Amino acid sequence: ARGHTGLVELLMFRVGNERFAVELLCVEEAIDLGEPHHVPEMPPAMLGVITVRDTLTPVFSPDDALGVAAVTKGAALIFRSNRGRFALAIDDVDDVTTLDLAQLRDAPGADSADSLVLGVARNGGGIVALVDAEALIAACQAMPIPELA
Repeated sequence: ARGHTGLVELLMFRVGNERFAVELLCVEEAIDLGEPHHVPEMPPAMLGVITVRDTLTPVFSPDDALGVAAVTKGAALIFRSNRGRFALAIDDVDDVTTLDLAQLRDAPGADSADSLVLGVARNGGGIVALVDAEALIAACQAMPIPELA
């Protein structure tokens, strides 16, 4: 997103006290998150599986990838990657907003090699971190997912 111009629609969400956003087109849907079912030999970031539209969907915690701990994990963002559908446990979905990419700034203290956070922007009275959805998916799925089919 850095170096690009134009407008992009973002889905904003909360993890802990921090606000993040991903491009709206990357999210299949946002749902209320029930209790995930434990799967033997789950990777550390995997919380379990849930059923979404008659499909077992692995649920991952973004805590380590984003560097902040979720409090309630009461909602989930559903993504579809080349490895299938997966859910990201978050505290809550905030809003959909449009951002002019020219307003995107470097994240404070971010390493230029860190491709997860693309930058930060002002939104209302606060700051929102724009996250690369593909990099977030890759970070959460860094360990192999058990076969669910």
